[in-house]
Amino acid sequence: VWILVLWVLVPAARDGRAQSNPGKLDYLLAELHDDLLATWPEQSTLLGYDSHATRWTDWSAQGLTERRQLFERYLRSLRDIPEAGLPPASRLNRRLAERALLSWIEGLSFDPYYLRLNPVNGLHLEVQQVLQAMPAESISDYEDILARLRQLPRLAGETVRLSEEGLAQGWVPPRLVLQETIRQLDSQLAGSAAASPLFSKFQRFPGIIPVRDRSRLQREANEIYRRRFTPAW
Repeated sequence: VWILVLWVLVPAARDGRAQSNPGKLDYLLAELHDDLLATWPEQSTLLGYDSHATRWTDWSAQGLTERRQLFERYLRSLRDIPEAGLPPASRLNRRLAERALLSWIEGLSFDPYYLRLNPVNGLHLEVQQVLQAMPAESISDYEDILARLRQLPRLAGETVRLSEEGLAQGWVPPRLVLQETIRQLDSQLAGSAAASPLFSKFQRFPGIIPVRDRSRLQREANEIYRRRFTPAW
């Protein structure tokens, strides 16, 4: 929700030379917007951007640390711009951005990422949503999808690590939640790439893509499914 708020706040243009406080605020929010899209590439895709179409969010320990440092750095910079003297709209933008940053920092402190596997908004559902939202109109689009599919073992490994850390601290989902999550994971495995919803775009190609390229892309998708996706999922 908060990334949508900041997306709305981004000004139409930015000027890094701006000296006024409103100008500095606009520039800072625009920079924050860009960094958020790089931090959460999935949201970038869902919002219609293609600048991070080959990446997933970094859930490694280092990635989480860097995320906190990013939010804290932006919070300090935001607080360096005094609210007094800002126009009403800029004042509201500053307050919304500050609240969003505080919310993200607080969220990192509560470690909700230990429960990344769940049947409502778990990792596996997010992956499926993002892959379905990715454009599939050109060879380049399909190469982007393949690039993301190749990274699923890393994403799965980071999620397993977080789940194990959560388990050690007593973060254990109810049995029914885990059973439904496993059922959903099994449906994504589906026995073959052709039957998996995560690989569905490789079963239907737009007419602009030559037959020889369709065959190559399907082969690569099948190879990823067999050698990377199935063992990880």
